[in-house]
Amino acid sequence: VSLSLHATDNTLRCHFCGYTKSVTRICNSCGSDKLDRKGIGTQKVEKILEKNFPEAVIERMDYDTTSGKKGHEKILTRFEKREIDILVGTQMIAKGLDFPNVTLVGVILADVGFYLPDFRSSEKMFQLLTQVSGRSGRGKIPGEVVIQTYNPDHPIIDFVKHQDFQNYYVKELNDRKALNYPPFMWLALIRVESSIEKDCPQILEQIKSFIQLETKASEIDILGPAPSAFSKIKDLFRWQLLIKVDQDTDKNAADIREVLRKLFHNKKSIVPDRARLVIDIDPHMVL
Repeated sequence: VSLSLHATDNTLRCHFCGYTKSVTRICNSCGSDKLDRKGIGTQKVEKILEKNFPEAVIERMDYDTTSGKKGHEKILTRFEKREIDILVGTQMIAKGLDFPNVTLVGVILADVGFYLPDFRSSEKMFQLLTQVSGRSGRGKIPGEVVIQTYNPDHPIIDFVKHQDFQNYYVKELNDRKALNYPPFMWLALIRVESSIEKDCPQILEQIKSFIQLETKASEIDILGPAPSAFSKIKDLFRWQLLIKVDQDTDKNAADIREVLRKLFHNKKSIVPDRARLVIDIDPHMVL
């Protein structure tokens, strides 16, 4: 799981265990001091394309352009009728679209997906890159896929390029096993949300103590409390605990489930009315 940059205090943080380090100015691998922060949005891509392809009809498909009634349908209908030459979009254009005349797909800054603070990030990127590659060359004309990345040696790029599902599967399982993640560990995510930030770590420390006192599981690891990757949404601060339990012993998982049920039924004694408790069993995302 990668560390996340917090620009406010120039630190790198782990959103599971709370580990923090200062942002380095020197690359740990090669010693170079030419480090840069990268990020790009669909609007910026659209402007670059307009400058380089002034004759093309370019349309953007993202949350802003599809928020109106039948927003998706209107854009895709125009694209199907070939009224749009280049369609720029977020992940929503990667899946399920069948347009025989599409012969080129480009992925901009694929690196962003590789380094999300989620143990499933490489799996999701493998799926996404495979899916978006499948949008090109669906008709009689062969298609081409261009993936822009600052890390072309990333193993996921190679697996996608060769459509090597089997070896990707083996590597991913080996990584998960070495680092104690599903399917070898059972996970539960506990998140507290409050308009008062100091509530969150205080409540989670009480919850952590409660779980440690109540559980009989022999193989349990509790990471945090730490701020969630999305640490504030709609004026609510978000902090979390991540519980990892050895999957080899069913009794451990059953025991911690019972403790979490007890926690939920007794939450009023720990969680004030101004805060919200979320318990996510087998979380799909840990952000």
